[in-house]
Amino acid sequence: MSLYGALYSGVSGLTAQSSAMGAISDNITNVSTIGYKNTNINFQTLVTKQTSTTFYSAGGVQSRPRQAVDVQGLLQASSSQTDLAISGGGFFVVNEASQPTGSDAYFYTRAGSFKQNSEGFLANSGGYFLQGWPTDASGNIVPANDSLTQTNLNVISNDYLDTINLSRVAGSAAATDEITIGANLPTNAETGDKFNTDVQFYDTLGAARSMNINYTKEGADNNWQTTVLPPQGTTVVTAFNASGNVYDSYGRLDFKATPADGSRITIDGITYEFDTDGFYGGAVQQVDQIDFATTPAGAWEPGDSVDISLTIGGSVQAPLTVVQSGGGTNAADLATDVMNAINLDATLSALVTASVVGDALLLTSNAPDVPINASGFAINAEAGVAVAGVQSTPVPYIAPSTVQVDVSTATTVSSATSVLVAAVVGHDTDFTTDNDRISTHPDDGTIVLFHDDGTANIAVNPAGLLDASGVAATDQTASFTVEKIHADYTAYGQFTLSAQPIEGSDDVIKINGIRYEFGTTTGGASDVMVAIGGDIGATMANLKTAIETNDPNYAAGTIKLREADGISPVVNDTIVIPAVSSAATTASVDATGMLVASFTALGATSTGTNTWEMTTAGGIVFDSKGLPLSLNMQKLQILGFTNGAADMDDSTANSPRMTLDFGVIGGTEGMTQFGDEFSPTSIDANGSRFGTFSGVSIGPDGLMTALFDNGDTRPIFRIPISTFVNPNGLEGRTGNVWNASEASGSYTLRTAGNGAAGVITQASLEASTVDIGSEFTQMIVVQRAYSASTKIISTADQMLEELMRTKR
Repeated sequence: MSLYGALYSGVSGLTAQSSAMGAISDNITNVSTIGYKNTNINFQTLVTKQTSTTFYSAGGVQSRPRQAVDVQGLLQASSSQTDLAISGGGFFVVNEASQPTGSDAYFYTRAGSFKQNSEGFLANSGGYFLQGWPTDASGNIVPANDSLTQTNLNVISNDYLDTINLSRVAGSAAATDEITIGANLPTNAETGDKFNTDVQFYDTLGAARSMNINYTKEGADNNWQTTVLPPQGTTVVTAFNASGNVYDSYGRLDFKATPADGSRITIDGITYEFDTDGFYGGAVQQVDQIDFATTPAGAWEPGDSVDISLTIGGSVQAPLTVVQSGGGTNAADLATDVMNAINLDATLSALVTASVVGDALLLTSNAPDVPINASGFAINAEAGVAVAGVQSTPVPYIAPSTVQVDVSTATTVSSATSVLVAAVVGHDTDFTTDNDRISTHPDDGTIVLFHDDGTANIAVNPAGLLDASGVAATDQTASFTVEKIHADYTAYGQFTLSAQPIEGSDDVIKINGIRYEFGTTTGGASDVMVAIGGDIGATMANLKTAIETNDPNYAAGTIKLREADGISPVVNDTIVIPAVSSAATTASVDATGMLVASFTALGATSTGTNTWEMTTAGGIVFDSKGLPLSLNMQKLQILGFTNGAADMDDSTANSPRMTLDFGVIGGTEGMTQFGDEFSPTSIDANGSRFGTFSGVSIGPDGLMTALFDNGDTRPIFRIPISTFVNPNGLEGRTGNVWNASEASGSYTLRTAGNGAAGVITQASLEASTVDIGSEFTQMIVVQRAYSASTKIISTADQMLEELMRTKR
């Protein structure tokens, strides 16, 4: 029994050493395999139960292979930016499919030689695809499944992990959100002198744009107005101060062609219709009324006649002679005869319609918005009959909802825009030639600019402006609003008198310390009396004259009058008072002596009940040392990009407003006011043009960032690291990957560098842990052990042969 046991023991030695030789051969052949972990063969005794204390029964030996998965291999530099190595514990998560489904298995590997395949997926040399957590543009992890709203960082599934694909990384553009400007504004500049800085910025589509920041010296010392017009291809630019109050606001309309006949634009509730053929098709009828009276009563007798002259649309019509019809002799009969004569006249009946109301004749224009005027009545002197009281009484004008813009004689687009500007100024009292709330661009007459002056928002709807072919006549097609300027930045205050002062009520208003009392009886020895006129407009005109006569701050013509409501009849119920042009730049108005409801402040800062101050703080104000004292234009909001870029308006769906950095209060690194010439010192704007994908950068924490050729970067993935309690218990699979087993325990997904997870090194590979010198040495040992086991077998065989000869 012992001889056979020795024979079997030798056989087990051959088996065990063969297994060791197999491990050595695998180790040696994988000496260059990335991430390979060498296998060591340990031996254990195979003991047969001993049944006697005096006799030994041979057992043998067994091999126990053990792969040293937890051993760190050396990191070697690589020229590929997608080659990755883990320094420390853990494994990359990979899948056998590029787009895993529920039936595709996930594996773990240290082999980080990832390259893009033909579809852009990152796969290693074993053909396994690298998995990662998708991120948003801020680097926050988001689920791969778009229908999920919450992430789970410890679940390996295609709901949370995604195969990294670099071909799907779109191009990138970054909108400008900060502009830094430094310049020296000349201290010896005269009032009205202008200087400018050209700035390039980028919209959200990566398109480069240019805008001009203008600096204009104001009347007050060290005070500069700062202006930004909307760049080409935009609609509205609004500047804000640090508190979010509107410093300035401009809108623009770029006309590409003269609008076609009937095209319309609505500005502040009034629709302006373009007329290219000289016939206006508006909707408001114009009327005139003729009141008749005869002296003595019944003096309109047979044989009497009257000549009528009408002016229609500015053209004088041929006189019409009306003869008494014999149907009646009073004023109503006269009106009826005139009506019949007009309606029977082919020329006049095509232009007007006549009707009788009592003793009056009502004439209505057949062409809307074409005014008519009846005048020049003459009585037939030969009849010897006097007809008294014949007069033309125009019906009070009602502001039309549609206003004619007659461009029939306009030969260029710029001349057509000039007609539009004139129409707005002529029909909307909020717009005057003094306040420039509407104007053409100083450098391009085809551009109409809108600029609020502290009166109110300006709403513009150009959607109805089409050219003759039905195409938009302007670059801007959507409605926009130019915002009202805050009272701190208007150069004047506006006060509207909503009711006539009452004689003897001691209605007093104090302006710059001077008391103005309405009426004829003074309530104070020093009061300046202001006569109460026949209407509010006349009263305000008297106040204007009184101020310009008695206040040395205001020369004749410096105070303006305008109408606030636009309601017929036109009454200049609003007085526009400029701020005092001094270092204080303040004009104070105290209306506490007036009825509380009588005055409304427009564009002025209230300092108490019926008390206002008009300040005109510039965009940049310097102290006496030439350093910034206040910087009032700090944010720019740009709306209406005609190329489809997002608005820069701070909303979450769009891009932030641009910050304008002119330096710091009291500092010299931005704007200054020294010397005798304008000198830009620095202009810097962030953002970038559209850029194409040019590579990736992978941080130690596994954050994969896309790089673009415009210098922009954007996080796209975060590579997780999977750790196990017993990594040596993992089961090896073809392709230098492992899968979890009962011996290894369950996985834990971690951010690289967190806990037991190692850090990721880009452009590196983990070398095989095989020591070839050790393997060859071990091979010699295994070879000798194998030979020794064969000797056991041969010796046992000889002993058995001797035993067989004994029998023979």
